[in-house]
Amino acid sequence: MKHFFSIFLLLWAIQAFGQEIPDSSYWEAEMEDSVSAMAIKPLDPLQTKTLLKQIIKRFKQDLKQKHEVCKYRTDATFIRETLAPFSVSRITYGKPGIALHYPDDDFKLFLFPKFSYEGPYELTNRDSLYIGHYLNTFPKICPNYLPWVLHLYYTVHGHIDKEALLPFEDYNETLQYYKVTAYSIFDAAGRSVYRFIFARNGVKRYGKDVVYGKKYDVGELVGTAYFDSQSLRILQFNGKGRVPTEDHVINIRFQNDYDEDNGSPALRQTKLVWEAKGTKIKATVQIMPE
Repeated sequence: MKHFFSIFLLLWAIQAFGQEIPDSSYWEAEMEDSVSAMAIKPLDPLQTKTLLKQIIKRFKQDLKQKHEVCKYRTDATFIRETLAPFSVSRITYGKPGIALHYPDDDFKLFLFPKFSYEGPYELTNRDSLYIGHYLNTFPKICPNYLPWVLHLYYTVHGHIDKEALLPFEDYNETLQYYKVTAYSIFDAAGRSVYRFIFARNGVKRYGKDVVYGKKYDVGELVGTAYFDSQSLRILQFNGKGRVPTEDHVINIRFQNDYDEDNGSPALRQTKLVWEAKGTKIKATVQIMPE
């Protein structure tokens, strides 16, 4: 797996110029003492649409690529209002790509969660299942997946016709519901990336229970993505997800960083903050050397 150091230096430089990273109080991007002068050129609407179509096509191709199983470590700290926080960690093995894919059955992982725990509480079996669910979910969060728990009963029975809006699922849908702006960024050393910013454009998107006809807000993922200017391979995604449920809203801020493996993206790390109903979870997912 290759780490394109020069490209990531350019990303760090961009962030130094003020690009927001989710929950910067939680983590900090590495910075070099000095960076080359950069040029940032906005793309016109036609260029943006043309490039967006190519990027979505490449993204979907990369989703299908197969990679060797790698070792990952997930660390998470759970914070609940006035209660003392606690921390958990787990080593898992999966096939990296846009997100981590488990070689084992997900249901087995859910039923038998194993993790290390540090905290003042004695965990029950129910606690372990709850924690294990999140440890299973966090490595999967990426530009084409948000954990979706809206209308769980209907989901189980197959009555839901729409999940959360995602920027790389469908070109026409992205143009309909997102305001998309794009930039070409390059430095004096010839390193270059494309930056795409996906924001909602104010057009509402509802799902519908196909049996009872009830409409509901599907939520969405917005954020900033960086792509290699030559291969159009995704390098980094800084996202903010909003997932409505029956009685509250889940907010997820995360950053995926990618290396390259056999010509396609392979997840190197994810940093995230998950918040809902008075609970905050800060987590990292990182590839580990064998």
